[in-house]
Amino acid sequence: MFSSIRKSLLTIVVLLVLFNALLYILYILLAIEPGAFTGTVFLHLSLIAVGSLAVSSLSIVFFTRSMTTSLKSIAGFIQDLVPGQPFNKLVSTREDEIGELAHETNQLAERTNEKFHQLSSERNRLDLVLSRIEDGIFLLDGEGIIRNINPSAETIFGINKTTSVGMSFIEAVRDYELDKPVRKCLRTKKPQQEYLDLRHRGLYLGMIATPLATEPGCLVLIQDLSRLNKLEMIRKDFIANVSHE
Repeated sequence: MFSSIRKSLLTIVVLLVLFNALLYILYILLAIEPGAFTGTVFLHLSLIAVGSLAVSSLSIVFFTRSMTTSLKSIAGFIQDLVPGQPFNKLVSTREDEIGELAHETNQLAERTNEKFHQLSSERNRLDLVLSRIEDGIFLLDGEGIIRNINPSAETIFGINKTTSVGMSFIEAVRDYELDKPVRKCLRTKKPQQEYLDLRHRGLYLGMIATPLATEPGCLVLIQDLSRLNKLEMIRKDFIANVSHE
């Protein structure tokens, strides 16, 4: 079964073929016997040929204008789409491929919105979990760019999530000793664990960098052990003093 577009194209082709056939017949008749038919017959044949050309030309103009208008409407709809925002569905009364395209575009927009809301919900749950963890968490991509951090990481390093996301890990923490295990984890795709005594910052940190299982990148967990380390130093000093006495 022919679609509307194919039927329109077929009609235009038939009219053009008819026009060319009439011109060819006129040419043959005039070439064989110029006086074989009267001026009235010639006029009628000419009018039929011109009429065929006019109808086919108008059909082409109408067909292309209709196609262009429909496609511009679909293109404008796609450009105005904002993921997660309500939208007015495309309305098309066409029953051809353009109508099918409009229908598929509506379905694609609906699926995109559903996926966006699903991802937003998952991200909100992840942020909630991260906010409950007392240790600092950094989620990095394969290039070492920060994609997410939790409030504890902000507190430990005195940084802000809004400005830190999109920066490299080294730019955010500003310490090469912290960056070394992360780089090694990204390079070897193996977990790295370090204890770092950053005396110039008054921090003693436990650090674990673990590669992500499903994509390039790593998860960095940082424990602020500064208070425990200080208590341990006090304990050692106390034992040393008691032993000396």
